[in-house]
Amino acid sequence: MMAIVEHCNSLLKEADNLVNIAEDNDFDTAPFRQYRQALRDIPQTYSNPEDVVWPQKPSLPQASA
Repeated sequence: MMAIVEHCNSLLKEADNLVNIAEDNDFDTAPFRQYRQALRDIPQTYSNPEDVVWPQKPSLPQASA
């Protein structure tokens, strides 16, 4: 389970960056905050590392030209 927590922590750092980028660019932060919360819930939701279903990371909107 420790490997799951370590992977989760890595994804949480990335999720924090996504939230910050979304905020800085006035994008809707809700999908990124929901993703981050889903990552935080993984250690409490799953007791068997083989059962973990990782949430899908939302993408940032593309800049319009």
